[in-house]
Amino acid sequence: MAEISWYYQRKGCKTCAKTDAFLAEHRLTVAEQVDCKKHPIEKKDVPELLAGLKQVLAMRGSALKSYSAPFDQEEVLAAVVGPSGNLRAPSLIQAGRLYVGFEEKLYQGLLTS
Repeated sequence: MAEISWYYQRKGCKTCAKTDAFLAEHRLTVAEQVDCKKHPIEKKDVPELLAGLKQVLAMRGSALKSYSAPFDQEEVLAAVVGPSGNLRAPSLIQAGRLYVGFEEKLYQGLLTS
């Protein structure tokens, strides 16, 4: 069974609730869960999070943006940082990939990694 190594979420968020439901339905376990309200990841800290990742997949509305390493930092930051200036929730890391936002078809990749 695939395991999610890192899950950045916000309690009360509808999109995070969809992510929670997907993870439960597919019995995906999470090694580390981070509450974005208690431990926000600011824009200046996102490049450190990206270090060592091979791909970023970010949903913005109905549009999927995909970035491969080496990353264009400004482009990726524009896709993964929200209006608050922090990393958007939900965000997941699995097998060297950062998933930002929710889209069921996108999350199918979590099942095969």
